[in-house]
Amino acid sequence: MTHWILILLVPVIVGFVTASIKSYIDRIFLVILSVFFLKMPLPQAIAINLVVMLLSASFFYARHEAKIGGLSAATLWSLVPGSIVGASFGRWLALRYPGVLAAILGLYAAGVGLRLLLVKVESPREPAQPGGELNLITGSFGLLTGLISTGGKAFKVPLLVKALKVHPNQAYLLASVATMSATGAALLVQVIMAPGFFAGANLAWAIYFFLAITVVAMIVERFWTSRLQMWVSYIISPLLLLAGIRLLSTYF
Repeated sequence: MTHWILILLVPVIVGFVTASIKSYIDRIFLVILSVFFLKMPLPQAIAINLVVMLLSASFFYARHEAKIGGLSAATLWSLVPGSIVGASFGRWLALRYPGVLAAILGLYAAGVGLRLLLVKVESPREPAQPGGELNLITGSFGLLTGLISTGGKAFKVPLLVKALKVHPNQAYLLASVATMSATGAALLVQVIMAPGFFAGANLAWAIYFFLAITVVAMIVERFWTSRLQMWVSYIISPLLLLAGIRLLSTYF
């Protein structure tokens, strides 16, 4: 009975948290809770989350098609190739060396916890249009997508805003498009290298998580406020730090 309660509880928590902090594609919390609450092996949780991210990306595209379609060819060229290359290489590494994933996820979770506490995203005084350096940034975070199935929004958006002077709204859109590209590439490598993963219950898990998280997130959207985002960030920051330390302890 307890296990079934956790199965129902996990997507509720993930949907509430990700909607509260406006993260509609990145589902790294799902990986952490699947490992700690549902006792899934980490490689399985990561691969399932990649499918959830792809479905979430498709839903995001459907809701923001006009904005995404308005991006110039030059902008897309500076976003997509790096994301695809980075994610493909990252998924190859993850499938070849699964033993290092706990350490990478632990470092990432702890880093996100610190980022939410210490770094605030503010609009630049003179917003600028990003250039070709975007491919370097998206390629680096694409690598993380392939490794641990995270879009890296917690770091990618502040980096675009602070380093490249991109407006936060535009930065989130660019980061989302990059994550969409990276997720598709990572899953393609997964299909090629480990096609058996999509048999059995794994695909059912992914579909269940996507539907449940999406429903909860859409409900949270109705009463979202900046204060809610602030308090949720403060609450999850120490939890992510603890999760990161726990994951690192399992590796070392």
